[in-house]
Amino acid sequence: MYSKSTIDEVKRSVDIVDFIGRYVNLEKSGSYFRGLCPFHSDNDPSFYVHPNKGFFHCFGCGESGDIIAFLQKIEDVSFNDSVRRLADIAGVVIESESRQQSGYERYVTLLECAVDYYRRMIDQAAESGPVNYLTEKRGISRETMRHFKIGFSPEKGTGLRRALSSQGFRSDEIERAGLFSGKGAAARERFEGRLIFPIDNESGRTVAIGARILEEREGPKYLNSPETKYFRKSRTLYNFSRAKTASAELDFMVVVEGYFDVLALHEAGVHNVVGLLGTALTSSHIRMISKVTENLVLFLDSDPAGLKATRRSIEIAESSGMQVAVVSATTKDPAEMLVRKGKKALRGALEEGTPAPVFLVELLKRNVDLTTPEGRQKLLELARPLMESYRASGRIGSFQQMVSTLSDLTDVDEELIANTLKNPERIRVALRSKRSSLKLVEKELMMVYLKHPDLRPRLMRILDLFESSEAFAKLADLMRKEADLEEMLRACDASTGEEVMDLADVPLDQLVATQIVEQIEERIDKKIISEQIRVINRKLRAKIDVETKNALMRRSIELHRLLKEVRKDGERIGKEQV
Repeated sequence: MYSKSTIDEVKRSVDIVDFIGRYVNLEKSGSYFRGLCPFHSDNDPSFYVHPNKGFFHCFGCGESGDIIAFLQKIEDVSFNDSVRRLADIAGVVIESESRQQSGYERYVTLLECAVDYYRRMIDQAAESGPVNYLTEKRGISRETMRHFKIGFSPEKGTGLRRALSSQGFRSDEIERAGLFSGKGAAARERFEGRLIFPIDNESGRTVAIGARILEEREGPKYLNSPETKYFRKSRTLYNFSRAKTASAELDFMVVVEGYFDVLALHEAGVHNVVGLLGTALTSSHIRMISKVTENLVLFLDSDPAGLKATRRSIEIAESSGMQVAVVSATTKDPAEMLVRKGKKALRGALEEGTPAPVFLVELLKRNVDLTTPEGRQKLLELARPLMESYRASGRIGSFQQMVSTLSDLTDVDEELIANTLKNPERIRVALRSKRSSLKLVEKELMMVYLKHPDLRPRLMRILDLFESSEAFAKLADLMRKEADLEEMLRACDASTGEEVMDLADVPLDQLVATQIVEQIEERIDKKIISEQIRVINRKLRAKIDVETKNALMRRSIELHRLLKEVRKDGERIGKEQV
């Protein structure tokens, strides 16, 4: 057993909310955090985490305990294993004699010995098959091979069991580690004839093996260790232990699909990159990444399956509050881009990342004909659920990016798209008919100006920031001069004059007029902030130094915060912050 002082130090060193948050979506509730219990079927959050007391409790099933007990229960591991794994995460050095008692320590040490064996095998292969394949066909340098501890399992190999047995590991331990197929005398090395990629957990300990077939033959191209209590693909990212430092410094993390994609970007000088392990991006992955950065760049395959995975990944990441950009490969994947186009092209593709809302629109437009009104209408209808989702979740910056992109593609006013989600008929009319000489917001301004002189000082600020149509520009100049209705009519052509007269006859009480002014102020403030965000996004895609990039990312985050505040209190933010 570990000493009480060791156990206390481990518990103090790992934040219980952060750790449990990797398994459960927690929301703050007073001084506690709560979520759906992972230990029983829970529809109403009954699982509470008490950060100050350092324990959890479920009022539904009664499960409770400290962080050690949680890991024991959620991963079905022993007390010693739980302490050992938490100590690894926290970087706490614990008693060496206790390490021998830990099943976890035996497991990871066994796999690390296996990795050493596989590395010796690839060194012995010299310039033969595996090394030549990596350097010539994949563009991977020897330095990168060493950095990622890439190895090789020979065909019909017999040396692995001897190597592990010589290190004191029993046959049952070797078999449980998933390195062999079959049992007893019939057992064969699981990964024979394959390149070996060690898979580490977030603390850098090897918990699984990934393998890629070297020659064309029967069987899956890629093969992973079977899942164990210490390894779950849905909770593990390839290269995370190495990438988290660079990701924290740059404040973004790149997610790719496979081992060779990670290696390719590393060759191109990109070190803040992690790979999925033959599975989709999960909420557990997002919780891991969010402890390092809130900014995610998806660089997944460009085939139909990859595009589908990208869209699903955007949904999961954005629902957790992540800022997401997407890189579209001009080849199948980053690994192929390295071979066909080189390191410079790979870095250039990464610099041209597209904000997720813009990417989603670009994806939707592939299925429509934008040369016809019907096609443009279809695009707006396809995008409508996404816009509603962004608006409902308060992601105003993303909502505005999508609206701006749709406006550019369909030639429909941003304001009309943003304000008619519940009335698609107005958009259909706009797509098929000539627009009025005055925009909707311009008509509202005219109504307030003519009916409520007391609100004119606020209208003056709006006019200073407002981008008006050519027809309204003349009227705006007259409003600044406090012209009356007759003076305005003399300055208008017949068509605009008729509209102004109609507006002058519309009843408008004080409360509604004030609301109109507040809504217009809010829209202008949002537009100003959104434009600043777009400028920053363009600068981030350019080649800039790390310090400037970090400053721009911080400013972008602050502007997104302002957008949320504007939504709650547009007038205050408009006057004080913008």
